[in-house]
Amino acid sequence: MMEADERHNGDDPVEDDASEWSRRRLCSDGNCIGVIGPDGRCKECGKPDDGGAGEPVLAPQSPLPSAVED
Repeated sequence: MMEADERHNGDDPVEDDASEWSRRRLCSDGNCIGVIGPDGRCKECGKPDDGGAGEPVLAPQSPLPSAVED
């Protein structure tokens, strides 16, 4: 059995996967693709978490421009 399977209670695997992704913290190094592990360090480069990468950064939502007829 996979580790991810052990954490899920089996109710809704799609929802569980989505919440797992939302809990991940990205490395604060803009050149790194790693995530922060339970030890507080990036799993990829080893840089300690500075605490600034914990909140997801969302682009401001603006309405799409309407189609312009010529």
